Amino acid sequence: MTTTIEAATIAIDQSECFEYSCREEAVFPVSQERAYEALFDLTQWQRLLPHILQLDVAYDDGRYQEFYMTVASEAEGQPPLTVRSVRNCGPNVIEFFQPVPPKFLRHHGGIWRFSQVGESTTHVEITHVWNLDEDVANEVFPSDADGTTQEKVHATLAGHSRITLQTWRTILEREAKG
Repeated sequence: MTTTIEAATIAIDQSECFEYSCREEAVFPVSQERAYEALFDLTQWQRLLPHILQLDVAYDDGRYQEFYMTVASEAEGQPPLTVRSVRNCGPNVIEFFQPVPPKFLRHHGGIWRFSQVGESTTHVEITHVWNLDEDVANEVFPSDADGTTQEKVHATLAGHSRITLQTWRTILEREAKG
């Protein structure tokens, strides 16, 4: 008798384990292969992305990556954030989760997707999923006339995604022009 075990293959953004999500997208003026390569190659991030203050790679076997990254905080008056990220990099997809997310989140993960839309044009999408650490989130992002804690965290993560996409698009556009 043979027993077959199959792993579940549900993407992190399809999981029911997360209460919140946001998705942002952009078109990069390069091939799908180049767009993926840029986001896969951790060794260039600190040099290219101004919000990254430090990046220490703990593991990278070409498929799985683990790293610690310190980034400038987007919350006014807050110190830089250090997060631990683990990534599963497959064809045209980079899925990540943070065992050590920003303190205002209990859980945080997401997925990058890359789709060729023209000879040298790629649609790039990033989705973040998360659960709040309510006490810390309420302290860092207090509800007020500008919005609820949940709305402010959503705006912060969506804003970070937009800035990251814009930055990568600018970098790759400059590279493509030579």
